[in-house]
Amino acid sequence: MEKKEFKLGEVFQCGHVKLKIEKSDFICGGCYFLGSSLDCRSINRLITGSCIKSERKDKTDVIFVKVE
Repeated sequence: MEKKEFKLGEVFQCGHVKLKIEKSDFICGGCYFLGSSLDCRSINRLITGSCIKSERKDKTDVIFVKVE
């Protein structure tokens, strides 16, 4: 079962970290998951929903940013 996508500006809990969805003009740049040991596509499929505009309902590239 695929995860429903989060909307721009939405904040959600991901384990012990709060993440916010932000628009991105640079795919992956500044994303919390960049450099993760997990495959990004697996994270998208299981946890966050897609970050790629061609796969999102709002047709916007997004990144996941840690909220302090």
